[in-house]
Amino acid sequence: MRFSSFQPAKIADRRDNLVVCLDLDGHLVKISLIAIGQQLTVIGYSQKIWSLKQSFNQASDLKILQKTIEQTLEQAQDKRSFNLKYLMIGLGGDLIEPLTHTSRIRRFDKTASIKQKELNRLIAQNQAEALDLALERMQFNNQRPDLDLKLLNSSLVSFNLDGQSLDDPLDKIGTSIGVTLYNVFIAKEWYKTIDNLASSLNLELISLAYKPFALSQALVGHQAKDVDALIIHMEVSTTYLIVLESGVVTETASFNLGEDNFNLALARNLKLSYKQALKLRDLNLDFNFAHLGESQQKQASNIVNHSLAVWLRGLFLTLVEMEAQSLPAKIYLSGRAADFNLIKTSLEKVDLTKIVQFKSPIEFQALDIKDLPQTDIKIKARVNFSNLSASLGLARLAHDILEATNKLPKSISSSSDQSITSPTE
Repeated sequence: MRFSSFQPAKIADRRDNLVVCLDLDGHLVKISLIAIGQQLTVIGYSQKIWSLKQSFNQASDLKILQKTIEQTLEQAQDKRSFNLKYLMIGLGGDLIEPLTHTSRIRRFDKTASIKQKELNRLIAQNQAEALDLALERMQFNNQRPDLDLKLLNSSLVSFNLDGQSLDDPLDKIGTSIGVTLYNVFIAKEWYKTIDNLASSLNLELISLAYKPFALSQALVGHQAKDVDALIIHMEVSTTYLIVLESGVVTETASFNLGEDNFNLALARNLKLSYKQALKLRDLNLDFNFAHLGESQQKQASNIVNHSLAVWLRGLFLTLVEMEAQSLPAKIYLSGRAADFNLIKTSLEKVDLTKIVQFKSPIEFQALDIKDLPQTDIKIKARVNFSNLSASLGLARLAHDILEATNKLPKSISSSSDQSITSPTE
């Protein structure tokens, strides 16, 4: 769904509209408590390492994750007592498959105006075709012929009527109609695991969301048509690329290199523990080796430069494999890609136009809260903005879903132009 219609509410913050935004970021559990009121108000934040394993598939691992989430949630409340009710979860990983797909049909009666039922059938056809393609791809990539999928998120990219792109074909006439959707599918076993995890927290699960999709909502807000951008979002173990055209997610891609590409290399080569390597940061979370000895400073710089070269190769290969013929020239660096200054300076020295085509001269910008279209966001918790970006998108999605299902008190709900597709049930 294109959840891009969040509008500010009319009254002050209400704790009965407090949403727990759970961001599962590799081996990190990140929880933001965000009140949906006159503004999005971040009133609590905490993060905690639950495991340094690359993946988990045992019941014992799930129990550790559950306990870590409970501890992180308690820390986020900071000895305050809130009546927590709602939960949003942001997900990523190998058991989620995004796919942009176009379906077309020739109409039996080209003189009849297009009605909603016809569009619904076309959308259902698109999602069924995309499911088959995504299933084939995921089973092959994971060497798991037993995997089964379900729809997680679906966002409208465009309609096409007789070769012309348009936003709304309702009541129009024509011979051939097509729809392009950005669909996200999740392995049913992974969905069931997360659903059981949510149930154990005694919170009402609003929805699961693919994190690149949620992140786009943080950036887009209600000014959707003004945004054309490529977002490069680095997390602990994954880097996501998100293409936005007129505020709509048209494509996402990812590669399995992230912050830990740097952290683990520093820990291994400097003979530090993982937590000690994490402390090689300044207050803005960028690298800082000032307290190391001179020889170690040089060694640490070389390690980071080598890790950066590996990460850049992963980025370049992923860009080449993207389906878009021409990418937006506005590039937002998000997550750790915004924190690490060397990423921005290194990218500015590279001519990316020799790798893929861009629509105009490239402009890099580290994503900050001032870049978000919804300006009345308050942060009343000690947290770096780069850790919040996905959670702010989850909060926007939560607002729109609660409003669409009439679960928001009328005093804070806002008029919303919902699209014709929906997230997971």
